[in-house]
Amino acid sequence: MKGASAFAQLPKPHILRHQYTVFDGLAGMQVEDIYQDRRGLLWVATADGGVSRFDGAHFDTFGLSDGLPHLTATAIAEAPTGGC
Repeated sequence: MKGASAFAQLPKPHILRHQYTVFDGLAGMQVEDIYQDRRGLLWVATADGGVSRFDGAHFDTFGLSDGLPHLTATAIAEAPTGGC
């Protein structure tokens, strides 16, 4: 039973059980990529609204006024220094 109790102490992954839309703050409805950074934040690339960052409670959206060249984002990656 020692193995079972050690297994029970492992952290459980957080699973989103909600469908988010633009009404919740998501940048766009056509999601192209989702990336979880080393701090645990979710970054969502959309084809029709830019990029969203989700902290588990709310979205921050990044678009043209934040320096994106256009609102179509197809991939998210984290730089070796920790920036996206």
